[in-house]
Amino acid sequence: MRGAAIIVAGRFFLRIIGLVNTILLARLLTPEDFGLIAIGVVIIQILENMSDLSISRAVVKFRDASSEVFDTLFTISLIRGVIVMGIMFALALPAAAFYEDVRITNIFLALGLVSMVKSFRNPRFFEFERDLDFSREFIVSILTKIASVAVSIIVALIFRTYWAIILGIAAGTTMEVVLSFVFRAYRPRLSFKAFNQLIGFMGWLSASSVVIALNNKIGPLVLGRIVGAGPTGSYYIGVQLSNLVGREFAAPIVRALYPGLSSLQGQDLRMRNAFLRGVEAMAAIVAPAAFGLSFISKDATTLVLGEGWDMAAMVLAVLSPIYGLTGMLSGGQSLAMAAGKVRPVFFRELYILIIQLPVLIYTATHYGLEGALWGSVGTGIIYIGLQSRLYAMTVDDHWWRPFWIARRGLGALIPMSIWFWGIRPEVMAIEKLPLIARLLTDCTTGALLYGSTLLALWLLEGRPDGFERQVLGIVKKRRLA
Repeated sequence: MRGAAIIVAGRFFLRIIGLVNTILLARLLTPEDFGLIAIGVVIIQILENMSDLSISRAVVKFRDASSEVFDTLFTISLIRGVIVMGIMFALALPAAAFYEDVRITNIFLALGLVSMVKSFRNPRFFEFERDLDFSREFIVSILTKIASVAVSIIVALIFRTYWAIILGIAAGTTMEVVLSFVFRAYRPRLSFKAFNQLIGFMGWLSASSVVIALNNKIGPLVLGRIVGAGPTGSYYIGVQLSNLVGREFAAPIVRALYPGLSSLQGQDLRMRNAFLRGVEAMAAIVAPAAFGLSFISKDATTLVLGEGWDMAAMVLAVLSPIYGLTGMLSGGQSLAMAAGKVRPVFFRELYILIIQLPVLIYTATHYGLEGALWGSVGTGIIYIGLQSRLYAMTVDDHWWRPFWIARRGLGALIPMSIWFWGIRPEVMAIEKLPLIARLLTDCTTGALLYGSTLLALWLLEGRPDGFERQVLGIVKKRRLA
């Protein structure tokens, strides 16, 4: 998992930069500013996913791609960039009328132009991912993030406007496109010669990407109309924080998992075992971190964002655990794609969209933001069931196998949850501590409870081969070194 380690290290550094950016922008701008941007960003992300995910996955899938394949991928990306920009331009005025805010017009126009710039990205840059060489991506991500954060903070400090976020996105996107050609030589040509070769794989994957984006981003679109820009901005920030663990830990493992699984095509047992090892690791890392973030949501939000973000703290408390559990099984999509079974991924996402959209509209309309959050928890539980079903269909195994593999990691959550939900609120000595001291105490207590329980369960099972043994082996080697 060296590739995953590189991504984790890179994303950790990026998160430090991004966290500083979020803290400063949250203190310089308002929830309403974030709510306005969230509407435009959600739309553009839905549309962009039609090309970006498909192209990167196709490069990894077709390991011996010719220049004709790359030229076709570049052409498809360019055409989709034009289409996305055109859609954003066409939606600008209707969206402003729908949300009753004229500022949305310029936001849509600007994000449409940014998407067009992004479509020029070099498809050959994804060869680094295919070859499990994530060092170049690490460098590009760092430089891109620095450019984005620098521009957004400078503009926010001077003008105190939501344009700080848009211009930051534009700066980062431009830097990413330029560096993709700097690190991988490629002279793009317009061509469709490899279109027939790519369409079978990319067709279902593109469709899946659109539905996945709708599932992940539909919240701000619905809430923006029903509850207004302010609560929507709090929801948007809360979701970003709730996904923090999934982005920084689950995503790197999944990102490294797909190329590795693709190299095992035709070796079903090895593919299954590799996936289950990833599930076990994520259950012991992602799940406790997500639950812990929920337990300290109020203090963490106050420390990071300052006062006035109580609704974001509520979003974090409710959604972080369910995101942690879904993140544990998020490698199922990579497993299915590596096995060439992209169609079930599409239908899994379609089913959850059909369930999620009416639930979100009903709960938000009748019970406001809090009702919408609990509705999301319900659909999240259904999604976990669909994820396990996808695993079973892909490798012809029992649906419950991933949960059994993760039994110790999930079981160790019980004492930690009992402490924070049942005992901790009554311990006034901790509650009276200063904010930072209280956070440090809670984090330390949670880590000790979880770690000791996980170790005890492992010992009770007779020290089986698994995540715990690997971690102890690494620690032992470092001590001897």
